[in-house]
Amino acid sequence: MALQDTTAWAPLADGMHRLAARMTLPPGMTPEAVDYHFSGYGYRPYLVAPIVFVIVFAILSSLHLYQNLRYKQAWMAVFTLGCLLETAGHALRIWGHFEPFLVNPYIAMQCILVITPAFFAAIDFAILGKLTSIFPSKYSIIKPSLIIPFFVTLDVASLAVQGGGSGVAAVAQIDGRDPNPGGNIVVVGLAIQLLGYALFNFLLASFCYRVSRDPPRDEAVWNARTRTFILATFVSSWLIFLRSVYRTVEMAVGWIGVISESEWTFYAFDAALVSLAVLVFVLYNPAAYIPSDIKAAQVKMQQTEDDVGGGRGGSEEEGAESKDSYMTASTLVGTKPSKRGWGGDVEKEAAGASGTTTEAHSTMLSSPTGRSSGLSDRP
Repeated sequence: MALQDTTAWAPLADGMHRLAARMTLPPGMTPEAVDYHFSGYGYRPYLVAPIVFVIVFAILSSLHLYQNLRYKQAWMAVFTLGCLLETAGHALRIWGHFEPFLVNPYIAMQCILVITPAFFAAIDFAILGKLTSIFPSKYSIIKPSLIIPFFVTLDVASLAVQGGGSGVAAVAQIDGRDPNPGGNIVVVGLAIQLLGYALFNFLLASFCYRVSRDPPRDEAVWNARTRTFILATFVSSWLIFLRSVYRTVEMAVGWIGVISESEWTFYAFDAALVSLAVLVFVLYNPAAYIPSDIKAAQVKMQQTEDDVGGGRGGSEEEGAESKDSYMTASTLVGTKPSKRGWGGDVEKEAAGASGTTTEAHSTMLSSPTGRSSGLSDRP
């Protein structure tokens, strides 16, 4: 057999590459002598970039954990969990810098960083469900009580498909088999996530349009502060949406392709976008704007619609009388405006109606608009 016949050596070369993919650097072998194309990453991961993002996500995780403890809304713990998983995923990339051929850290990193944004998507979907539940049903094109179950089901399906596909592709790549079937599974999961975000943005935009055309009668509920929070939700969700578009294109090109083997694209279109999306909700934490007691907020909103409505169709005296009636009604059922809730963190008063009335009027006067705050005053 002639040495020039390179095809004859192909099986041996392939076997050596498969062996290299299952082991760390042998003693005495320098990194320069290794072809990192045959590692799981397709390159040797940078060291500085993952360290930076570990620090970033660790800080963001700490801030969200503090806000969870402060506002005591359990549903936001999902967001904190997502931040912690992002921290762990980037920490595994640090490990990958030193041990690029290790199998298990690579598979874990891929699975974590691919599926984690689904946790952030769940919070966006919950925000939409809670907002539409508080406002009258006329503002939502579908029944508000169906929004959270529908989107949670979609999100869980997306998470499961992405996680399964990532594991299949990563193991296949390490074993020297074609990883694209697993990558195609990930594409399906990402497509489900993109569908969910498209529906989410459509429903949220529809909600905002309807409220803007026919705003609630209590202007303290639909005001600049409310709109700012919804805008922040749009920004955060679009950042995650763009990240999902990047991942979809990456997987469609190929699990091993020009995009997946370009490390800078990962940091530009995944890590950076996700960290910005998380930062938005540090500055505008949903728990500071959405009441913990949705049912109480619904009651207050209905009282507002029923009692303050006289101020629109009648004289100014009638409107003022209606507003006073609303304050009195709120007092009699044992509620008062709260700094933490959207009329939602309603406090039950043990004192009599007269004492509560005085406190309610005092709180109303403390508001710049002379009304109870529709949304909690973010610190």
